[in-house]
Formats: sequence, C-alpha cells, structure tokens
Amino acid sequence: MKKLSVRTWLPLLFVINSGLAIANDFNDGLKAYQSSDFKTALLVWTPLAEQGDADAQRYLGYMYHLGKGVQANIETSVKWYTLAAEQVHSNAQVVMPQPAATPTIDIINYGKFKTSDLEAWTRAGTAHLSDWQADTLGVTWDVGRQTRERFSNDYPFSKHKVMLTDQQHDQISDQIEQWIWASSCIEDDYRAAENQEGLKNINLWMRGGASVASAPDPCYDKRMVLIARTPDQDKNTFQQIWLHEFYHAHSNYLQNYCVDIRDPNLDEKLDAFEVGRWFGEATAQYFAIMVSAQLRGIKDPISDMLGRAKQQSQREGTDLFADLAGNSAVALRLLIERGNIPNLEADVMSGAVFHSCDWKDQWAFGSNEEHRFAINNWHQIKQSGGKWMFKSKALK
Repeated sequence: MKKLSVRTWLPLLFVINSGLAIANDFNDGLKAYQSSDFKTALLVWTPLAEQGDADAQRYLGYMYHLGKGVQANIETSVKWYTLAAEQVHSNAQVVMPQPAATPTIDIINYGKFKTSDLEAWTRAGTAHLSDWQADTLGVTWDVGRQTRERFSNDYPFSKHKVMLTDQQHDQISDQIEQWIWASSCIEDDYRAAENQEGLKNINLWMRGGASVASAPDPCYDKRMVLIARTPDQDKNTFQQIWLHEFYHAHSNYLQNYCVDIRDPNLDEKLDAFEVGRWFGEATAQYFAIMVSAQLRGIKDPISDMLGRAKQQSQREGTDLFADLAGNSAVALRLLIERGNIPNLEADVMSGAVFHSCDWKDQWAFGSNEEHRFAINNWHQIKQSGGKWMFKSKALK
C-alpha cells in the first residue's frame, strides 16, 4: 500500500460577520470530525449552525444525510443544506464558487504505480489546456482477476476480485468525502444530494470490484480521475487511460454545465449530447495518445496509432463502435489531416472545443458531410516505407 498523498482539506469558509471565536469553534469541530469523533463535532457545530454559521450548517446537513454521529434524517439534512444555501445567495460578503484561481493536483494512490508518476502525467496534461479551471483529485487502486464480464446491468464495467481491505476502502472514501465537502460543491441541497449519490456509486464500484475508469465532476472547479487498475494494464496502458479520463474531467462543458438539472425535460436534453459522444471519446483518446507519446519520447505516435487501428480493423471490422474511443480518435486524425476544419488539432489538445455548449451541435454524429466522410473512411490506412498513413483517397 502506498501512503495517502492527499493533504488535509479545510473548507473554504464563507466570509460572514461571525467573528474569530466562531471560526475557532468551527475548527475545533473540524478537528473532531477529521478524527472521526462525530459526536463531538455535532456538539460543537450545532450551536454554531443555530447562530447562522454557514459552514457548520453545511457540515450538519452532510452528517444528518449520512448518519455520522447522529441518526440519519433526510428532512433535517435538507433543512441545514437549505439554510447554508440561503446564506450563499443572500449575504453580500459570501465568497461565491469560481473557477479555481490556482488549481491544485492531489492523488490518492493504492495502486501499483508511483504517486510521483501519476502527478507528472497529470501535470503534463494540464500543460496543454488553455483553460485549466479546476482542482484535480486522482484516485486509483488495483483490482484482481476478472470474475464476471459485467459488473451489473446498470454499469458497463467488468467485475473483478477485490484486493483492498475494508479499512483501505474506508480511508479512500473518507478522503474523497473530505475533498468534496470542504468546497463549494455542496453549495445547495440539490448539488449536495447529487454528490452524495455520486459517493455512493464510487463506494459501490470500489467495494464491489468494478473495473471503473471514470471522470466524476463534483462541481465546476473540482474534477476527478477515478480508475481501478486491472491486472492486464501495464504502465503504458494505464498512463493512456489516466490521461483519457483526465481530459474528460477537464472538458469544461461536456453535459452537466450545459443543462438545468432541475429541468423537467432533462433526459431529453441530455440525449442531445449523446449524439456527440463519439467526438467526446475521440478527443479524449487522441489527447491521451499524444500526451503519452510526449512523456514516453515516441517520435511518431500517429504512425503507431494508425498501425494499431489498421490491424484491429482487419480482425474486428470497420464499425466505428467496435472500439469507439480508439476508432473515433483515428477518424479525428483523418479530419485533422484533411484540413477542412481550421485549428482543429490545436483546439482539441487545448480543450477549447469544449469551452462552450454548442459543441454538441457542431459534432453530432454524422451531422455534416465532412464528419460522415471521416466516420466512414477512418480505416483507409496503408503502410509505406515502414510508416502507417492514410491512403491518398481518404485525404482528398
């Protein structure tokens, strides 16, 4: 087991006229909470919350939601969340959530590879982004051999032997909770409930042996990379998966910040983004391939990518969805080489293609002739002089 490298997270305190004494009392409660002395934290924070301390109200909402040191009570939880949220919207001195001014990187590592490597990969990724607006929490652990092809009907992961102990699971879960809850990610009761549901899913996957590779986004300025490494993933493979999920995490406007989560037509509006999924996977995989090549000193990653794609298409056929991420990345490369979309490669590598919500309209599956051509001809690849490249007819 590698030592946890996540620092102790202190909440961003609301700037209210609560006085130094209240701030000190709040920190007493925080110390008790971080020591799992939830009853003491409850005793300290309850009178503060009743006096109007927004941070105490927020933490009480969380504790009543989870039943930490008190019997779980959703009504009481919502009451405290709501009171805290009302202060956010009514008190002129409150610090509202903004993109992280100086984004940070923190790692929880119970896996095979060095924490310093994970951080280096993450920093290499951030160096390409034109708008690195969010703190990053990378979380990884190892799972064992596959025991079932499908984790469950609800999640597209395979099921594997669980390698961590219950204590290790608890440590990871607690660190993630602290990172999320000591932030603006629970600024209202709805967002808090959404994050709590997300934490339940993470615990389900972790404790159930899911081969999860995902990029949760607790809020706009807090993004995560979450990966359970399977035994067949060597360092190079894992590095690409890490960078792929990192890119998803820092694609500013994939879905969640382009729709109103309270909209009664939410499902319909989210479906509108699904038609652009191929492009989301294409960009993340292309980014991962190129940054991984930079880290590993690979001189011609395009030839390597096209060679693998050609060989796979000969085995599995030319359906783009046979390997959506890999094949779509090749289709994206074809669009780049055809040169009919200005600045495409630069905008992909910088993440600029996701700086507004209209990307779904521009990149809906097969939405224009140029896209359709690339989607239908990505496999037109040849080898010449030891180098893999697109056939000339694909570039016309």
